[in-house]
Amino acid sequence: MNRKKLSDVLKNSDREELSRAWSEATAAQEFGPLPPGEYVAHIIEGAVSTAKTGTPSYKLTFRVAEGEFAGCQFWHDIWLTPQSIPMAKRNRADYQRMHS
Repeated sequence: MNRKKLSDVLKNSDREELSRAWSEATAAQEFGPLPPGEYVAHIIEGAVSTAKTGTPSYKLTFRVAEGEFAGCQFWHDIWLTPQSIPMAKRNRADYQRMHS
């Protein structure tokens, strides 16, 4: 199998710009879990998902909107099983209470 090199894919100007950006950039900080606390966040995505175990869920993606961790994302799975319905209803009630 013939593997392409980066120089085969990038045009000369792109390669030079990428090289310059690499030289000037500092490494991004590591992402870790958000510390416990309360955050103002927006739901940016919701999608049906399936765990590796086959359990269906609805996965919400949140993005922190304010404060030191603005821009960080976190996720919440709402499991779609008869056993998890009480927790899903509790979470929905909490959400409605906060936004009424």
